[in-house]
Amino acid sequence: MVFMSVGLARYAARPLLIQQWFPLENINMVNAVMSVVGFGAVPGVLVFFMGDLLLALNGWRNIFYLFGCIQVVILLVWVILARECPAPTPAPSETESTGREPFPLKALFKYKALRLLGLGVAGDMFCFGAMETLWPKYAVPKGIFSLDQASNVLGLSFLSLT
Repeated sequence: MVFMSVGLARYAARPLLIQQWFPLENINMVNAVMSVVGFGAVPGVLVFFMGDLLLALNGWRNIFYLFGCIQVVILLVWVILARECPAPTPAPSETESTGREPFPLKALFKYKALRLLGLGVAGDMFCFGAMETLWPKYAVPKGIFSLDQASNVLGLSFLSLT
């Protein structure tokens, strides 16, 4: 519960810090790199080695302790280094025309392609999450793969997303 609360708090601050520390024309690139690394490469490598970690650390509880210690180190680095930019990038004024919808949900209802894209991405993530969660519970007891082999296969599927 605490882990999710901290993660959600971090997501709210991320766009503000990116806007302060990077030029506006580079924000899309920064978000793309963070998405590839944060949602593809790092989780893929972690899932790939999860079976080995389970065996090496003698169970899932010790993995949680290890990840908790890593999070504390990240928290300390964040507190020390993540200061607000001394000269923040000025936000565009209200009078400037940005060409964007004033209400993002209005754009969702206005454009059919956005609705279909949203449904497609949500369906993809639902199916991927179900496979990542339920497939090892099927494959390991049936003897298709050992626990470390199942984590290797799932790690490769995660890396295919990047």
